[in-house]
Amino acid sequence: MYRYPPDPDVSQELTEASLIRRRQQLKRRSEEFLKGPIPLVWLRRASRLRGRALAVGIALWFKSGVTRSRRVKLTHALLQRAGVPSRAGLRGLRLLAQDGLVTADIRTGSCPVVTILDVTPGE
Repeated sequence: MYRYPPDPDVSQELTEASLIRRRQQLKRRSEEFLKGPIPLVWLRRASRLRGRALAVGIALWFKSGVTRSRRVKLTHALLQRAGVPSRAGLRGLRLLAQDGLVTADIRTGSCPVVTILDVTPGE
């Protein structure tokens, strides 16, 4: 079987197209986003709380989407990504827990383990 030499124009076009596709794929992976659905009732209740409670709640939902679990650890790094100081994050977490949006297992010396709860509109 005879093989023709590769056409440089065609291979160059394919290479450029594949590079563009690859860049787009990498860009999609590097952009962070919230994975939904996030109940609007939950967000409304969190937004009525004082301080950084809403920011902490959004950080928890982000981590929940990444791990595909409603039970997540609230780490210092997660709070930093959300722009929330550690102490303000713990205060926000306590407010979320008091309002019945999450349950939190807070222990000295370790990251709180948080479970995001379902909220019904009537609550």
